[in-house]
Amino acid sequence: MYINTQTMIRHTLEFMKANQKAMDKHGKRISTGQKIFTALDDPAGDTMSTMMRYDLRALDEAIRNTQNNQAMLRVANGVLENTKDLLNSIKEKAIFAADDTATDTDRKIAEKEILQFIDQIDDNSKITYNKKTLIDGSHHRQSIGTTQALTNLELAEDTTAQTKLTELTRRAGDNLNINETDRINVSYVKDAQTYHTSYVVGNMTMGSVFDGVNKINGVVFDLKDMGKTNVVGLDVTG
Repeated sequence: MYINTQTMIRHTLEFMKANQKAMDKHGKRISTGQKIFTALDDPAGDTMSTMMRYDLRALDEAIRNTQNNQAMLRVANGVLENTKDLLNSIKEKAIFAADDTATDTDRKIAEKEILQFIDQIDDNSKITYNKKTLIDGSHHRQSIGTTQALTNLELAEDTTAQTKLTELTRRAGDNLNINETDRINVSYVKDAQTYHTSYVVGNMTMGSVFDGVNKINGVVFDLKDMGKTNVVGLDVTG
């Protein structure tokens, strides 16, 4: 009788443990909202759940990458907007300096302001994001080869490299009134660096101006065809 009683007690305890285990499992599901805790609960469902978790983590990382790219573009856009404003300011100063009512003092002040604007543009080209340059043209790697094209939009159509500066005329035919005693200022950007030079006009031609620029810091302009034709643009070299 004693042994039979012990057997019934053991069966009862096992039954209670099984019920308690089942209650714990269902309690976890109710409290967490999760159906699967281990692969034993649902092997196929666990596999799908794991794959979905990995996909969600990958999407989260993609979202962070997109946010970083948006931040970089905001920085680049701000720099470009500032550069555009500076270019407009340079254009305004150049138009002001070309006015016949402006004095030499006015032109010198305008020149200083233009040089300051150019320096600011040069500084803008050095802006980086996460140590990567944004708008210096290098794309943070070796630049792809390009073709140089100079287009005459304002000067007379018969202007060539041999045309003297004192003989330059606008497209409408009126003379620019450049005198031999005047001084011209030239600046250009190469490899994110701004270079400046100036010349007394004298007997200088358009070609000699470009040739002088080429002597500052390496060849910038290809002049071999400029002296042969008045068509300066995409259909000729230089």
